[in-house]
Amino acid sequence: MKRGWVFQHDNDPKHTAWATKEWLRKKHFKRLLTDKRNVLIRQHEDAKELKENLDRRERLVFDILSLHLHQDLLTDYQHFVKMKSALLIEQRKLEDKIKLGEEQLRGLKESLENRTSF
Repeated sequence: MKRGWVFQHDNDPKHTAWATKEWLRKKHFKRLLTDKRNVLIRQHEDAKELKENLDRRERLVFDILSLHLHQDLLTDYQHFVKMKSALLIEQRKLEDKIKLGEEQLRGLKESLENRTSF
């Protein structure tokens, strides 16, 4: 089969089987953009569902804490929850930057080694 071929998949079990996906990946066959789009849509729906569940759980915890904590402690709790999310996002961004920097350093070292080997 030619390398430029693109395969169209439906959700038939033979198309979604691990062995089929692995074979296509190893042979470097492309998937249609609609397949990628469907995967992204499912991931987005899963993320929305997770967010809704987290928001519901956060409201439940807040309601329980509001019965047992003074207002100033409750305000501190709300601030902590908001800051924790923001800090986790910032941490991921920093980890991505570190990873990118390490990859760039590795690439530079390899290019220098290749230059000195001539």
